[in-house]
Amino acid sequence: MSAITRMAVKGMLRTVIRIYFDKIELRGFRNLPVNSAAIFAGNHPSGLVDPMVIMTVLPDHELSSVAKHSLFQTPIVSFFLNAMRAVPVAKTHDPGLPQEQQPTREKRKAMNAEMFATVESRLAEGVNIVIFPEGTCHSTFEIKELKSGTARMALGMAAAGGARVPIVPIGLSYSSMSGLEFRSNVLVDIGRPIEITDEMVALYNSGDANSVHEVVDDITTRIETHLRHVTINSPNWCDQLKWLVASRRLSSPVYRLVTQPQADPQLVETQCLLKVGDSEFTSKTTISRALTASDALDRKLKQEAARRAYFSLSGAADTEACHDTDWTLIDTIRLARRIYKPTDVELTLAQYAALTRSFLAASIQRLNDPHFQKIYHELKLYDTELRSLGITDQYVAMHGVGTDPLNKRLRNLRSMARRDLLKSVIMAPLSLFGTLTHAPVAVVAMLGGRYAGIDAQGDTSVQATVRIISGFVSLVLLYPTAAFATAWATESPAVALPTMALLAVSGYAAATRPVLSDTLESISGSLKLLTKKGTVDRLRVQRARMQTEIRSFADANAPSADLRGWWRDPDGHQQIIKETMQQLRSDERKERLVVTPESIAGAGLMTHYIPLRSDSKRHPKETAVLSSKQWPGNKNALVWIPGRNDSFFHTHVLDRFLRAGFDVHALDLRRCGRAQFSVDGERVVDELLAHDSYDFHEYFEEIDATLKWLKTPTDLPDSKFLNHGGCGKAYENIVMYSHSTGGLVSALYGADRGGAWRGAIDGYVFNSPFWTWNVAMYERVILENASNLGVPPDIAMVTGGNPSAYSHKMYETYGFPNELKNLKELTVTAGWCRAVSQVQTMLRDGKLKLQKPTIVLTTHADEILDADDVNRAGAHMSKDGRRGRSAPVWSSDLVQREILTDGREMSAHDVLAAPSPARVDEAMTHIEKWMTAHFNDFYH
Repeated sequence: MSAITRMAVKGMLRTVIRIYFDKIELRGFRNLPVNSAAIFAGNHPSGLVDPMVIMTVLPDHELSSVAKHSLFQTPIVSFFLNAMRAVPVAKTHDPGLPQEQQPTREKRKAMNAEMFATVESRLAEGVNIVIFPEGTCHSTFEIKELKSGTARMALGMAAAGGARVPIVPIGLSYSSMSGLEFRSNVLVDIGRPIEITDEMVALYNSGDANSVHEVVDDITTRIETHLRHVTINSPNWCDQLKWLVASRRLSSPVYRLVTQPQADPQLVETQCLLKVGDSEFTSKTTISRALTASDALDRKLKQEAARRAYFSLSGAADTEACHDTDWTLIDTIRLARRIYKPTDVELTLAQYAALTRSFLAASIQRLNDPHFQKIYHELKLYDTELRSLGITDQYVAMHGVGTDPLNKRLRNLRSMARRDLLKSVIMAPLSLFGTLTHAPVAVVAMLGGRYAGIDAQGDTSVQATVRIISGFVSLVLLYPTAAFATAWATESPAVALPTMALLAVSGYAAATRPVLSDTLESISGSLKLLTKKGTVDRLRVQRARMQTEIRSFADANAPSADLRGWWRDPDGHQQIIKETMQQLRSDERKERLVVTPESIAGAGLMTHYIPLRSDSKRHPKETAVLSSKQWPGNKNALVWIPGRNDSFFHTHVLDRFLRAGFDVHALDLRRCGRAQFSVDGERVVDELLAHDSYDFHEYFEEIDATLKWLKTPTDLPDSKFLNHGGCGKAYENIVMYSHSTGGLVSALYGADRGGAWRGAIDGYVFNSPFWTWNVAMYERVILENASNLGVPPDIAMVTGGNPSAYSHKMYETYGFPNELKNLKELTVTAGWCRAVSQVQTMLRDGKLKLQKPTIVLTTHADEILDADDVNRAGAHMSKDGRRGRSAPVWSSDLVQREILTDGREMSAHDVLAAPSPARVDEAMTHIEKWMTAHFNDFYH
């Protein structure tokens, strides 16, 4: 599968997931490693949906998942797995294959050896591995016994001299069982990484079987513990029992598994006998003889026996909770959590998950508390009445505060209409049309999930996967069929494509704004509330009483004093927790910063403002800013042109340029970086429109002024303005360095018919220049032609304002001030897209040949651009149209060099601001050698 096809399929899968789920919330983003690849180890509640969700929330991370090899035997599933670069793994017994197709022991061993080799290879390339250590998906609230493969992957790579790849736990919590409900929610919770230490590697390399088993088992146990911290799961009753007997100083639990033959020779009864002191507890099941060696079965029987022992020893053996399943227990706790919180407070999915875990932990420890038993019983009765009425707790809560659900829905619709009348007028009919036309798709998806997504034991963990695949196949069949039928009925083939487009838009509207179903649901609920007024009034009173009881119980059993009364001010408590965590993260971050605001301020940069006279100024006080650092004896100058949302903060490489004989002069173009503020400190541009330009020719004025100043050896200015003096030196050579979008500006300026002072430039250094768009083909067409289609230049193609993943990732290593690099995504205007495309087109047409020594640095770790595309486009700058990968460093034509990257030492889009110091050093070494070859007579 080609890279373009893979990218297109992955983009389609992300779109499908974002349509299927109403809300996908990511928590723990800061726990992602910033300088290495990782093994993401997750729980597995929903088949192929799980890796697709992870792929969706981490679009900037190259991912490759591990999947059982039987999935590759199904054509449609195999196609998607190959698009996700999945790696097949052979299981001891694969339920997806008939007995005659099960791989032999030798074949299984060879397949898994190949799997480990592929995983290590991809990790070394910087590709993250997604694995589900439970080894199977399941629709239960438990973490099943983990396989040891994940630990062996990390240890094996480190033991072979490779990178120390961290294991990052990822918890997936769906608001419906295994994500079964369409437009439900999912929380992706990223936990603290598990690092591989020297001690672990030494044990793994010791050659002692016991030591190897010990370290593998230790890491596997840590993974399970970390997964429990980021998921909502039923208690590990063996661990709970161990804690109970230790706290009461009872003898340790002893488990014994025995089997009993049955009348049917094909069946056998397996028992788990548990002894704690003088007390004995039993769990048993009758199964086929073929399953007697199952570790999962042994674990299940131990859990059941430990559960009975825990309830008995804690004095809760005859309670209602004891006779309920773990699923019912957690479902009841969830109901308590909903009643506990204030009705008018909207919580994040992460807050809901944290509340559920806290409530569950407190309940398990208070099973014998009469107060808890009373609340639990009332909750069960309340839930039973809700189900009998066919309504939810939300309706009773809204009724309790005097809000009729139907009126609330109508008010929301009116508010929506006032806020966005045009969208409402268009989307409501589209949604209704889409609901009707896509009804067959919904029916097929529902039936497919019902009949092919539930196994013989009633597990529904693949039902959402089957629904999504069934729905997708139905769409692929529906759209062409409808288009053909419409064209045939109207005798006009031209209507086929508009028909498919209308179906796609209306289907999206029906999925994301289901006006019909929402309204019918609200009317139904409201009618029930009205026709059952006496019952609802009683439930409202019952709910208010339970809310008081639940809050009293929660305050009495809060894990810390500062969480008592959380329900009074959830936002205030959350803010305190947030500030505490931010302070802890800030303290940790300070220890690893390469650049700090203090180091930038202490670099001794000399700042001058460049007055601007051109008509393109958007603010009367607009200027450009030149920040300089000169060393006595240096005869060469480096003009630094930053990229978009970038400025010079690279004080960690400043001394290396100076020692190479180059003074550094960093130019902030108008409205960029330091030039966002006037001489008197007034902001001259909105922060999200900094770096915006409709024509890069407007920057020629400040570049002209800078080069003219560098060629004026008179005394330095005696004021803040550059034009009040010279540079104080007679420079022999001037090199223009530029990064990303700055590369377009530099190339445009230095080309024939470019800037007036282009002849003063003696060489060019390009750091990941923005030669091409790294987007899907259809997006490129839109971006390149927006202005040509009459779209005004100030129209926002991307609004901006959301956190920038790229900037935040860099901020973990480089502590730049916000004005030098914004942590938010900037607004992308149609005019800026046109300016970029204009220069890129000139490059492709061969109009940007610079006729001076040029070096281009790229890396395959680039988060923004595709290094191969950049290198191919860069060949247009060469005199003979050839790439410069093999060109010697002293070549007077194009020299291209790639900065390496691997799972341990990562480069980045800005190769001089990579997370790995080794990669920054590698990039600087290439620049220094090139500078020495051309401007310090080293090779002559």
